[in-house]
Amino acid sequence: MRLPAWRGHYPDADFWEPWHMAVLHHGGMGGSPPPVSVMADLYHPARPVNNPASRLLLTFEKRTLLGHLPPEMRLEHTVPQSLLDECLEAPVEDLHAFWGNLDSHVHKHVVPDEQPHLDAAARAIRGEVRRRGLDPDLDPDFFPTAVTDAASYAALARAILFVALLANTPLRFHLYCARADFVPYAALTLNIDMPEAFLQAHGESGTREVVLGLHLAVAERLSLPRETLFVPILNREVNFSTLYAPKAAQSSRLRAGGRSSIVILQ
Repeated sequence: MRLPAWRGHYPDADFWEPWHMAVLHHGGMGGSPPPVSVMADLYHPARPVNNPASRLLLTFEKRTLLGHLPPEMRLEHTVPQSLLDECLEAPVEDLHAFWGNLDSHVHKHVVPDEQPHLDAAARAIRGEVRRRGLDPDLDPDFFPTAVTDAASYAALARAILFVALLANTPLRFHLYCARADFVPYAALTLNIDMPEAFLQAHGESGTREVVLGLHLAVAERLSLPRETLFVPILNREVNFSTLYAPKAAQSSRLRAGGRSSIVILQ
């Protein structure tokens, strides 16, 4: 019986936001996501257990088993847009509030092996907004020239998200399940990929892609008689999870065996 588990993870109807509905509705089922008000069925004692909210959650869990993602899916743009709307006007020194643990990711990724690639990404983002008629020098805190500390690392993440949501963006989206090679992490992340070709188009060497992760959900372990499954439990809010420049072998693992879906944002 999933109803007690859902009520444990999602304690009241105030939990639900429009971006949650977009994620629950993913998969190109046609039509628009249902309104947030549908989820009130989970908490009404007089409603039957089989109701639109429970059916929506069950369908979502079956479609989004971590480690068993489909090759491709559709997702409403409101999912990443919800984070951009929240952080768009935040001062750079306050961006840590939109991260799970900003300092640990800075410590892990602003290192000699990755920093040149992050710096290249910063320059490419500035080149892209300039190509679109904006002047990045008018707001250097929003469009950093290099990544040297936590503030510029977080600012680059926001700038990448901004460019990813522009019309005809050259950046790509993947839904990604972090398991196996990245124990103990078990999560559902919307990755924004800055491909090598984009970097090269802006005069960079482009020997590695750069990946920005947006954290959507953690995993709940379900032990069944013949297998163990992991289903996603949605976060209260979308937040930044990481920004890094993976080596080629790691890039391949990011898209291996049911752990990644190409996302068509609509």
